[in-house]
Amino acid sequence: MAITLNLYTVGAHARRSWSLYRKALGPRFEVGVISCENEEYDPERWWESSAGLKTVIDETIAWLYSQFFFLTPQGTYVTRSFPKTVSDGTNQEAVRYA
Repeated sequence: MAITLNLYTVGAHARRSWSLYRKALGPRFEVGVISCENEEYDPERWWESSAGLKTVIDETIAWLYSQFFFLTPQGTYVTRSFPKTVSDGTNQEAVRYA
């Protein structure tokens, strides 16, 4: 039986926060997210304001970074698998899924 955890976060941070918590906590936890609306801009028309545009660009970059470079507390990468060439010329899996 999974342990349930709900995150409370602001708008654009929700997807990245959910993904990071899910990866860090592993399969024993069922992670949900509750997202409140950011009042600095209209999320339906985010591209019309400086705050909205900056937030979406920043969060997109942060989400991409978290998907490819997130390191768990155990010291293993939890992202896509990419081969890593080691000194003996063989390939080893550099990253592992949670």
